[in-house]
Amino acid sequence: MSLLRQGSWLMLAATISGLFMFGAQILVGSWMTMEEFGVFYTHIMIVNLSLIPAPGVQTIFAHDAAAMKGERGQRDLASCILGAGGLMALVWTVLVCLILVNMEQVLRTFKLQGEETLWITLLVGLLCLWFPILCGVLQGCQRFGWLGWALLINGAGRFLSMALVLALLGTRIHWLMTGALLGIILACALCLRPVLPVFARGLGRVNLRYWIPRAALMALGPGIIHYMLMVDIFVARSQFEDEISGPYAAASMVGRGLVMFIGPLSAVMFPRLVRDPSGQTLVSKVALASLVVVLVVLAGNLILCGMVVHLPWLAWLPEGVGGWFEVRHASLVDIAHLVPPFMTAMGFLALSNVYVSHLVAHRRFRRLGWLALVPCLYGAGLLLFSFTVEGLLWWLGLSNAVLLILAWYHSRRSGRGDQTE
Repeated sequence: MSLLRQGSWLMLAATISGLFMFGAQILVGSWMTMEEFGVFYTHIMIVNLSLIPAPGVQTIFAHDAAAMKGERGQRDLASCILGAGGLMALVWTVLVCLILVNMEQVLRTFKLQGEETLWITLLVGLLCLWFPILCGVLQGCQRFGWLGWALLINGAGRFLSMALVLALLGTRIHWLMTGALLGIILACALCLRPVLPVFARGLGRVNLRYWIPRAALMALGPGIIHYMLMVDIFVARSQFEDEISGPYAAASMVGRGLVMFIGPLSAVMFPRLVRDPSGQTLVSKVALASLVVVLVVLAGNLILCGMVVHLPWLAWLPEGVGGWFEVRHASLVDIAHLVPPFMTAMGFLALSNVYVSHLVAHRRFRRLGWLALVPCLYGAGLLLFSFTVEGLLWWLGLSNAVLLILAWYHSRRSGRGDQTE
């Protein structure tokens, strides 16, 4: 299957999965007030924040599976899968202990409603830590069909389970998070079938002194992207009132969808870059395709936001739907004003991901270290300063733009003959 067909299938699967997840959050938001939705979305972002190492983990296993040779390589890969799964469980346990010690402060700072919902959220986070291990093996073995179906099941399972919860139990956040848990369980179960043959040759030995530092370096690039993608919502929840952080959460959901939509292009590109000593031509093609997608999606969102603000089409909607828009017009306008700058900021990040994937595939760790300065400065700014909504979006957009420039520069330099570091 050609790169275009593989990329198209993964993009289609990721798009449909993203639409299901987006639809689930829209469905939940249509039943909730903006304040309630802010609480729900914060739980979703807690899961995503716990996944900062997860994209790196997927990258590691995609790299190892793509480079796997012979029976010994297969046994070593099988051992790494089990070892990494145990290590992720250990990381999760440490996180749970830290939250348990500071439970009251966590609930108060992020305006959460109860402990039981947080525990369900953390359990979702554990399975989401294991899911990238399985996805990475599928990606590296170029089993893109299975990978696409796993993404679809994750999104569709979440949507259907949440819809069922809303129909039967209403807007109870702990049951809604249980719906998310069911979705990720189904996705992990689907991934297991094509991954199980890896264990057919038995287990090898894992040199943890070698694997853990290497894994940390391989996780650096995707960790940078994931950190820049997720952390601002916690600043919004801690610094802004509920009536502000709710629309911010809704707008951020749209912006983050852009990065996740373009991600499959880099995922398909990655195993080929592992085997390609340069890959600069392939990177340029994927970057150009990603830029076109960003511009098209941004233009579409600008049109939709204009329609939301002015509502010229409201008279043609069915009475019940039109009434829903009229009731929520003020909140929708608040969201629509935030979507364009958020989409622009996330467009910079989506393009950065292409060049970061190039550096990770060729193990240019020193160059990735220079890129790590951006999230360090970005995080320092979030901690040291108080922001308005506009100021936070400017800071996010500026930081992502700087990251894109640095990632492009180091990717170009890397393609001119650097040796593996």
